[in-house]
Amino acid sequence: RRADGGFAAYWRAEGSSAWDSLPALAALARAREAQVPIDDALLDGARDYAVKILADPSAHERWCGSDLCKAELRLAALDALSAAGDRRTTFLGEIDAQRARLAFADQARLARLLSLAPGYETRAASLAKLVEDHLSVTAQGAAVTLPARYRWRDAPVVAQAEALRLVIVRRSDGEMLDRLTRSLLDLRRNGSFGCACETAAALGALVDLAAQERPAAFTATATLAGKTIARERFAGARTPARSASVAMRDLPAGRSELVLAKDGSGTLHYAVTYRYRIATPAAGAYAGLRVTRVVRPASAASALGTMGLAAPAAALELPVARVFDVELQIVTDHPVARVVIADPLPAGLEAVDTTFATTSPALRTPSAPWRIGDQQIRAERVEAYADALEPGIYRLHYLVRSVTPGTFAWPGAQAHLADRPEELGRAAAVTVVVR
Repeated sequence: RRADGGFAAYWRAEGSSAWDSLPALAALARAREAQVPIDDALLDGARDYAVKILADPSAHERWCGSDLCKAELRLAALDALSAAGDRRTTFLGEIDAQRARLAFADQARLARLLSLAPGYETRAASLAKLVEDHLSVTAQGAAVTLPARYRWRDAPVVAQAEALRLVIVRRSDGEMLDRLTRSLLDLRRNGSFGCACETAAALGALVDLAAQERPAAFTATATLAGKTIARERFAGARTPARSASVAMRDLPAGRSELVLAKDGSGTLHYAVTYRYRIATPAAGAYAGLRVTRVVRPASAASALGTMGLAAPAAALELPVARVFDVELQIVTDHPVARVVIADPLPAGLEAVDTTFATTSPALRTPSAPWRIGDQQIRAERVEAYADALEPGIYRLHYLVRSVTPGTFAWPGAQAHLADRPEELGRAAAVTVVVR
């Protein structure tokens, strides 16, 4: 802390830093709200310094002379003051005039402040709609898809956290809150969200979410066709996640109802999944990812067959004792993490290991994108893994040899998220005839 009430960027710095002082004010306000003892003079000095920044940003950051920079600094000042209980609308209109030039996280932050300010409902709704248009929503997730021009200015964790804070303020439905929260938690690596500032942003959003919920004090019951399959008592935050499984052979025949009920106070968050074997031949699936399989003769460009979303009209005929190039195309329109890729092999084909030094140069396949690694050849399938994929098309190649004449089922290649298997893509299944 410095004499003017602000905070320095590092301990030997003589003057205060506006960009560092505003997050410090917000942190002090959160600590006071959590009943952590805070010196009144410390908090009042930080608040007064934020008011001065709001009035004249250029006087505290000499390089901040453009209208955009002033809007960004004033937005940070209003946000910090709001966290300290001082909700002002000063300069809010001037900041909103720069909305198109703001980074995504700042747009979400501005939409949140507009939603809290009386008389700005129309502006808040239009900006919130713009923010929500950049959410990729799946069954259990809602991930922020940053436009290309924002990526260098926005950390994904901060963008996801600000989107969650906006939805909390606008009192969206519980399902959207759950989706945004799950996508935020998916960004953790080894328990951390990355740097200290990203972890702080994520924790700030999670604290806002926790403040909306009453402590759990209820018993949840799940019944299927009138039979209780699970009954769990929830109290506070201890062991919050429970699960129960029903084998397919135990499912009642015909139509039946699954009923979830609870008694007591608190919110029950739940997910119901149904897994089953897919009949062959089956069409492909597009649920957040898209997968296409293309089969070609080795070292040839012409395709013998393409398996996308539509089920093939005819069987795929292959000559025996030949080598074929199998290309898997994985398409995503939003950033995804921890992607598992698997292509099961029909009984008449076997994968060719091209890693041996004695492999003929004619059997070399194009290298996989650097983002896709850990490719493994198994007896019955080929697997690969990607830690993170940005929006785009990724192509993975491997070789197979036709070894056994006959007619075989070739299930569709699949890619899914390890943390959310319901977000997946699957190519259509096909019947393979080896002659």
